[in-house]
Amino acid sequence: MSNKIPKARGFDVSIKHIRAANSVALYGSFTAAAADLGMTQSAVSRLVLQLEKQLGVSLFLRSLARWFSLHPAANSLSRRAD
Repeated sequence: MSNKIPKARGFDVSIKHIRAANSVALYGSFTAAAADLGMTQSAVSRLVLQLEKQLGVSLFLRSLARWFSLHPAANSLSRRAD
C-alpha cells in the first residue's frame, strides 16, 4: 500500500486560485482577503485548499488557534503573482 496522497484529477489551477492565495498572503488574513476579493471567507479558504492540494504543498502553516503564517513555498508563489 502506497503512502502517497493522491493528486486531484481533472483540476486546473486558475487565476482565481492564485489571487485568493496571494491576497491571503498580502493581508495576512483569510477574512480580509475575502473582503478584498468580494467573496466569503469560506470560498477563499476552499480556493486556497484546492490550490494546495493541486500543488501538493501547504502554502500556509495553520494552527488550531486560528492563526497561520506563510509557508516558504508561498513566498515564491506570492512574488510571482505580483
